[in-house]
Parts: sequence; structure tokens; C-alpha cells
Amino acid sequence: MAALSLWAASDPWFEIMLQHLQGLFVAPAATIQETMAWVGLGRLLSLLLLVTVAGGGAAVWVMALCRRAGHDRSLVSLRSLVALTGVMALWCSLFLNHSAIAWQGKRVRLALQRDRFDSIARPLRNDWPTRDGSLQHLGPYMAYPFGKPRTLILLTSPSVTGTQLCISAIERCDSGALKLQLAGPDGGDWAEWHPPSSQPGSFTGGLNEHHDLQASLELGGGWYLVRYRG
Repeated sequence: MAALSLWAASDPWFEIMLQHLQGLFVAPAATIQETMAWVGLGRLLSLLLLVTVAGGGAAVWVMALCRRAGHDRSLVSLRSLVALTGVMALWCSLFLNHSAIAWQGKRVRLALQRDRFDSIARPLRNDWPTRDGSLQHLGPYMAYPFGKPRTLILLTSPSVTGTQLCISAIERCDSGALKLQLAGPDGGDWAEWHPPSSQPGSFTGGLNEHHDLQASLELGGGWYLVRYRG
């Protein structure tokens, strides 16, 4: 159980794997094939091994309790029942909260990349582009809307140093906040820098796409990990 929790927190592919496995009971072969294509055979086998070991251990424990109850010709002790119930509750809690564990794990991973995010955002705070072009840390980009751009669409999705994390777009708000849209295994969320007077919130981007705030976590230094619905 501890191994699964640590895995969920440290590996961005864990949550992706569970999302793809949701169709396992509907189309097993297709689901397994699709999951392998996304996360690889190694992760899938590791999950199977951990679940098998955990399930086997629980089964052995239950059998031992039943054997003891048969020998004593009495009910299983209250202590054993409480322990078994506690273990089952922990497994249910892990199953129900794996997304929250993964979310907190992403917070830690992105906090470690804060200096890299700063190096990208710093030159844009006072010198926001007004037309299409190219920047040293970002490569070529397209600026929208034309005339007074608020969005930079990055044509090469530069990666954050030493990780599979990429940045696909950058939004600038009237408050001066900069929003970096993340791609890759840790994609789907945003790393945002906000000045002291600003906080993460719903917004409409330069492409007229509305983003409805779902959750945010502070990373320090004015940076936030932000998730929008949709």
C-alpha cells in the first residue's frame, strides 16, 4: 500500500495508467493494448505485481484468521476484526484518493522546477511580445490575438530541463500574471506566476477559450499549480 501511494505521488504516468484502465471490464484486450501503448509494459506489469502481492497477502491473512477461529471454536477476536477492517479501509481510501495523491505529487515535482519556470517567465514580465517571433528559452511562437496578443502558442513545446514536462502555450493576464500551459506526462494543468495582488482564477484566453478554475496549489515564489475544468 505504501509502495502504491509513493508510486502515485512520484510518477506522472501512474494516474494516466489508471485513467486508461477504466475500460478494463468493458473491453479488456483493447484497454490493455491502449494502456501499454501509453505507459509501457513495465508499468502495467508492476501494477499487476503489486496488486497481486497485496491481494494474496490479504487472502492469506483472512485464511489464517478463519483457521484460528475454527481451532478455537469461537469467533475471530475483536482485535483481528478491527485490524482487518482497518486494512480494508486503507485500501478503499487509496482507491478513492489516488487522484489527490497524484495531485500533491505533481505539486512537489513542479515546485522543484520553479527556477526553470522563473527563467522562462522573467523576460516576459516586462517585455511581452507584440507579434510572432522567437525567444531564446521558448523557440518560435505565434502571438494571439493579432495587435494586442495575450497568448503565445509555442511551435516547438520546449521541455523543462531534465524532465518530460513541456510548455505548449503562455497566457498573460491584465494583472501581469503569466500562465504556462503544461504538456507531456504532467500536462493538462498550468504553472502560473502571479504578482502579490493576483491569485489564480477563471479566465478567457487570447483564443477566446474560457478556463473555469477547479483547484490550485501554491508552489512558492508567486508560483501556483492550477487546474481548470474541461
